[in-house]
Amino acid sequence: MPKYRKNKIEKILIESLLLTKDGVALFSPDDRILFCNDAAAALFGVTGKEALNKTFSELCLNCFNKKVGVNIESQEFQPWIDMALKKRRSMSHRRFETDTVDNKFFMITEQMVQENYMYIYITDITEQKNYENKLQLMSKELEKLATTDYLTGIRNRRYFYEMARAEFNRSKRENVKLTVLILDLDKFKLINDNYGHNAGDIVLKTITETISKLLRDYDIFARIGGEEFAILLPSTGIELGNNIAERIRVAIESLKIAFENEKLTITTSIGLVESNDNMTSFEQMLQVADGYLNKAKNQGRNKVLSSYSINN
Repeated sequence: MPKYRKNKIEKILIESLLLTKDGVALFSPDDRILFCNDAAAALFGVTGKEALNKTFSELCLNCFNKKVGVNIESQEFQPWIDMALKKRRSMSHRRFETDTVDNKFFMITEQMVQENYMYIYITDITEQKNYENKLQLMSKELEKLATTDYLTGIRNRRYFYEMARAEFNRSKRENVKLTVLILDLDKFKLINDNYGHNAGDIVLKTITETISKLLRDYDIFARIGGEEFAILLPSTGIELGNNIAERIRVAIESLKIAFENEKLTITTSIGLVESNDNMTSFEQMLQVADGYLNKAKNQGRNKVLSSYSINN
């Protein structure tokens, strides 16, 4: 190729690199910038001209001191730069993401070239990351909708069964206690018949709010039917489970729920059981708890019934 044509191509290439929206930079073997366009320099909070002949460490220190460019999430600069330098030039080709203090995201490509020079290519991926974050949020929201009871805001039957099966298997594997409560609101149909479904909805919401305050963060509380609820108590034996159930029963019995000019009252019947060696599935455990619930209702309602309450 003729020399004049080679020089022209090199000039066009350099001008193109300076104008491109993607960042490009060339570091010397001693880690000083020999070439840098403004897009690359912006990553360090400076212009391309200001970046020339600066070392990578000096540019990062500028970011740390002035809170510009690369987001350095560290209280001290030296440990952070020591770790960054250790990764740098550790391989011939490296790609990673980084973010800046103004909430932009970049894909960095480091390529070692001849004589230990390093070429860096920087692509703005902010739009892509924001889109991915939106998809994640949408996915979480859809998951929440799929596992939450629309009226009360607590977990639904589907979620409860999934978690209960997993917790049952864990209790078997790790030999830890597990108790389940089944609650049914006594004569709830009369609320709907006498005062309408709006009253029934208010009662259900009030009941769930009341019960939620009595549970621990790791307990799983769900609405599994119209006026039927279930509570899973991980790492909990029958005695403590019975005490929790009794507190719930008393709290519900004490409620005076305002609706229009009325004060509505309601009670609950509760059956509960602790997992044991003879139980092979959570469904079997739930069946036993449901049996105690039916006995509680047959014995006059507003009662907690379990093997513990019967024997004590």
